[in-house]
Amino acid sequence: MCATAVMTVPVAQADAVVDWNKTSIDIIDDAIKSSAVANRAVALGQTSVYTAVNSITQRYPASEATVNADSDSSVDAAIAAANNVILSKLLPKSEAMIDETYQKALDNIPDGQARTDGIAAGEQAASAVLALRKDDKIGVPESYRPKTTPVVYVPTVTPVASTWGANRLPWHFKQCCGRLQQADTAKT
Repeated sequence: MCATAVMTVPVAQADAVVDWNKTSIDIIDDAIKSSAVANRAVALGQTSVYTAVNSITQRYPASEATVNADSDSSVDAAIAAANNVILSKLLPKSEAMIDETYQKALDNIPDGQARTDGIAAGEQAASAVLALRKDDKIGVPESYRPKTTPVVYVPTVTPVASTWGANRLPWHFKQCCGRLQQADTAKT
């Protein structure tokens, strides 16, 4: 009798965040070949999901991007909508695949006010994150130019660390950076 009970227990499934992580990484991997740009796309998606879900559950500290959402909103709809907006904005050439994935996700969520509110929360979160990150300086041309004089060899390969990485806007570290800046200022 115990063996029967164990065998009928359903296998646990991943949640919507994990499912969308895998899906968005697959879509991004197919569309973007630059690892820096791909990593940024994943980070934008995950920040949007965090913002959307946290606006509903209010379990964790709010991120810079804030959204007002009803606690009865569908978390799954918010996750799907946040990913849809981010992926659609960043990867317009993959729109057909993104739309199909989004529609499949919404098909599993019952129609109603919770779904509608969840979609709105996800869309607002993604839009807020995109607005905050619009000045990331992504795609800034490499500025490394070797300086030399005749007969002096200087390596002409592009450095491993891109100038974009050195100049990019940090994620969620304003307070930390402020402390570092204050410490640096105090030393001078």
